[in-house]
Amino acid sequence: GQGDQEHAQATDDRSFATKPYWQKFIVIMGGIIFNMLFAYLTLITLLWVGTPQTEVTIKDVTAQSAAATAGIKPGDIITTIGQYNIIENPEDLGTALKHVQDTEGALAIIVRRDGEPHTLEVNVPAAMPEGGGKLGISLAFAPTGPIERLPFGKAVSEGISRVHDMTVQTFQSLWRLISQRTVKGAGGPLMIISASAEQAKHGLLLLFGLLALISINLAVINVLPIPILDGGQLLLITIESLLGLVGIKIGIATKNAIFIASWIFMLSLILLFTFNDIKRLLGY
Repeated sequence: GQGDQEHAQATDDRSFATKPYWQKFIVIMGGIIFNMLFAYLTLITLLWVGTPQTEVTIKDVTAQSAAATAGIKPGDIITTIGQYNIIENPEDLGTALKHVQDTEGALAIIVRRDGEPHTLEVNVPAAMPEGGGKLGISLAFAPTGPIERLPFGKAVSEGISRVHDMTVQTFQSLWRLISQRTVKGAGGPLMIISASAEQAKHGLLLLFGLLALISINLAVINVLPIPILDGGQLLLITIESLLGLVGIKIGIATKNAIFIASWIFMLSLILLFTFNDIKRLLGY
């Protein structure tokens, strides 16, 4: 559907195929680098101009999940997860959520309901159940307090630290999906749209915070060595460069077969994630 693509196989000195490896590396890594730069600049700017204090609210609870069994209800405000008080130290939320993923068995969670604290003991399962993560909940973030501003120097250091933490947590979540060979609880395009719309209701500051997180996720996914992603393209040109040293070329038919298989794999994942999203939105 794109015409003859007469320049696709060009080998003149302007073509991508003839460029040195370091130039190909910079071009391919451009998207990943921009995603990370966007996240750094966005979070640093948000911390500098000010972000509102937020509450972590239970948006949905999956029926018969660990959270439902423990008595957690939609609308509950999470104050403490295990030893992490996320009201006093909101920066510990990511660490607290990772603690949930690493926990098996009893976990104390304190929620505020109708202004009153409730301590609930959740029996966290060992494996990821259907939908909503290990607890069976989805979260929402709502502004609750005045805007907090950091001095520029502090905003820079804190912004860099938060991007680093979110990047590490994204890699860890991805590794769990791969090591457990499951996509249960994983979200797709519909979940991104839903979360973006929810955050937009609370203003641009929270929306841009979510966009920074999405940008980090895109960067991490793009690093994966799947040929139609940037990481896979980089792996492919690296292999080509090494084979080129001994006079071996990868044929166009071989490349096409690799790309087609990669597209089928990625589209299948997108359809599966979308199916998960639909089930979650319908409450299953």
